[in-house]
Amino acid sequence: MEPDHIISIRRGLRWVIAVSLVAIAGLLIAAVAMKQSDALRTNTLLTFVGLVVAALLADIHVGAARRSPRWVMAGVTAIVASQVCYLLWVWTGLAMESLLYRLWWISMVPSVTSAHMLALRAVPTHGGTGRGDLIERGTPMCVMALGLILMGFALYTDLPPQLGPVHLWLTVLLAATVFVGSFVTWRRWARLQARPAAMSRGAGIAWLCVSHLSLLSVGLYIGRTSAPTPSPFERLPSALADVPPEQIDTQVRADLKRLKTLTARIEDLTQRAAALEVQLKEHRAAEGRNYYLPKEEDDIRWQFFSYLSIRTALLRLATTYAGFEVVADPDLKARCFTVGYAAGMTAFQTSLKFVRTYEDTPLARKKLNEAEPQWDMPPGMYELIFESVTNQHNLNLAAEMAAYFESKRAAWREANIWPVEDFEWLETLIERGVRYVDEHHIGAGRAWVDRFMERVKKDAYTPTYVAQAMVAKWIGDTRIVEQEPLITIAQIEAIESELRPGDILLERRNWCLSNAFLPGFWPHAALYVGRIEDLRGLGIVDDDAVKKKLEEYLEPAPDGHAHTVIEALSEGVIFNSLTESMHADYVAVLRPNVPQDQIAQAIVEAFRHTGKPYDFEFDFSTSDKLVCTELVYRSYDGILHFDLVNIVGRPTLPALEIVHKFAREQQQQNPELEFVLFLDGDRAAGRARRASVEEFCESANRPGTFNE
Repeated sequence: MEPDHIISIRRGLRWVIAVSLVAIAGLLIAAVAMKQSDALRTNTLLTFVGLVVAALLADIHVGAARRSPRWVMAGVTAIVASQVCYLLWVWTGLAMESLLYRLWWISMVPSVTSAHMLALRAVPTHGGTGRGDLIERGTPMCVMALGLILMGFALYTDLPPQLGPVHLWLTVLLAATVFVGSFVTWRRWARLQARPAAMSRGAGIAWLCVSHLSLLSVGLYIGRTSAPTPSPFERLPSALADVPPEQIDTQVRADLKRLKTLTARIEDLTQRAAALEVQLKEHRAAEGRNYYLPKEEDDIRWQFFSYLSIRTALLRLATTYAGFEVVADPDLKARCFTVGYAAGMTAFQTSLKFVRTYEDTPLARKKLNEAEPQWDMPPGMYELIFESVTNQHNLNLAAEMAAYFESKRAAWREANIWPVEDFEWLETLIERGVRYVDEHHIGAGRAWVDRFMERVKKDAYTPTYVAQAMVAKWIGDTRIVEQEPLITIAQIEAIESELRPGDILLERRNWCLSNAFLPGFWPHAALYVGRIEDLRGLGIVDDDAVKKKLEEYLEPAPDGHAHTVIEALSEGVIFNSLTESMHADYVAVLRPNVPQDQIAQAIVEAFRHTGKPYDFEFDFSTSDKLVCTELVYRSYDGILHFDLVNIVGRPTLPALEIVHKFAREQQQQNPELEFVLFLDGDRAAGRARRASVEEFCESANRPGTFNE
């Protein structure tokens, strides 16, 4: 039984945890509601996070005060020291000194290690011999060894440290051993506990209600997510009602000609789509890549957009004549049915072909599900087509219409409702569509599972991405230390005359929290597009992509200067001023060594991407959202060659790779990039200086920490 003062202390610590968690939730809700988080709220949030961690560690220590008083005293001292360092880091300018990080680290690691050891010591031992005792004795030893290794990180020059392979694998091995040993030890402890008392009647009723509500919720969710989308032919009023027969006859004959044109176009398109998919698979396999090149993305998406346009026209014909029964004249009714049914079956058949072409290529499905504002194409179009061809109502309607056609075709042929050549063409079109759907339709069970899984992924993805975006935006917008950038506005204004449209800007700001999460010294890239007279000189002012964004581009930037830069920041792909974009601690400028017409092409492409959101997943396989280097990569697609690298299993282009590309090509005869300038921040002098191309190449080897 714990003494009263211990119970009171632990109760107080748990109140601190509860209040801090409520405060954290409130601050996050406020940040979401206001769509921003200022420095005060950010620092307050970080303070409460620190309090939760400290109170949890202290609670474990206080609970072991009677068993290990000296150990507990040492652990609590480490907790207090780590909290002091942490709060100084959050609230003061002392964070500029790396010594503070090291002091925080060498006090935080022992406090966590101590809590872990005390938690293991609280578990009753088996008291036997063999493997069980080895785990019980070995796990605390591994905890201590891991703690010592982690404390040693504070001795590294770079923070976070760049570990060698042996050191890295030893750390990983110890961490895995500690995890497994702790899990096994606490699992045994759970089995040794006394059998729980019988559940009270009230508790039983409560659990019964909870279980039934849970089942009901799961059932409702499954029903909602697996329900197919309504068919476009459901509950439609007839478009032929109250239309004079002469007008209907004129229209249906004209629509037969239109149907022949649409059919020829969509058949050719489906054949080219299948051939393109085979070709793209072969190219990816030959080059050993798991992503589309931007040109390949454009090809596949343009074909899909063309298909959607023709499909829409076919469905318009089908829905127009879906109300054929209101037509009184039997021959005219037959003509309406045959044109509408042939259009519907053609749309069904070609939609199923498109689905079959891409159903086993997740990369293509993902690409075809992207939104494309330029073409007014909403997201999820491939899945919408998939649902349409697996919609049981559509399948039943197609079968019903096929039976109706079979029952009437002989009489219609004899009545010459169409000239023989036209009727045979319609017959062939309908028969071919019915046969293809019968042979290649997707099974109901598989279709249900596929639709259900896609909707579950979508439901899980949306809140996950929102949370990920919030955290990433907070990290990207948080500076550990607020200080004036080393590059001054005067320096930026002085060098603007040296820049040309199409120049690639590489930038770095010290003390940004995001520096710790991005590879290498250079975390950001942007594109200089110049002023309006530069765009006129390139002859692109009248380009549609530029004209659409010209009004926004010509407005002054928030700092009052002209928009001359396009870059992807947390708020999306935006226009920015040079003085705002370059107001950093380190900036380098590289110039593509290509003709002016290709520079113009790249800038037009950059204009086309403005307005897109930032991609907090850093996924280069999608183009509906972009990161900073992806803007450069896609703008110069087909002009410059950038090799993507795999980071956490995804192809991406860190800004550091642009530096590596430049350094590699310096010894080549015709390098793709030329050096323009490098403003190298000098912390000792408190300003930036012009540096050489050799120093720029060497910057790729600098540590990618909060500050140099």
